[in-house]
Formats: sequence, C-alpha cells, structure tokens
Amino acid sequence: MVINFLVTGSSRHAKILLNKILLFADEIFDPNYRHRETSLARLNRLVEELS
Repeated sequence: MVINFLVTGSSRHAKILLNKILLFADEIFDPNYRHRETSLARLNRLVEELS
C-alpha cells in the first residue's frame, strides 16, 4: 500500500492508505505510556531485589 502510493501517487492508493491508518489509529498510541514500568526499570528493580 505505502509502496503503491509512493510510486504512483494516485488518490486511490492514498485513500486506501488513509483508511488503514484510521483503522489502527487507536492502537498506534499507547494510553499507558509513561504510566507503567519499562523493561529496563523492571530489570533494574529485579537486580536490586537480588542484592
């Protein structure tokens, strides 16, 4: 889809691409970002618990 749009630049491919983006728009951004422990922070916590 993206390739077709970039190569041809047609409005048909642009509409298809836009529809796919809108379909997954709610999943693109994580609402819990910065509200949960990162993998690095979790690893650091587990290492500290072992010492």
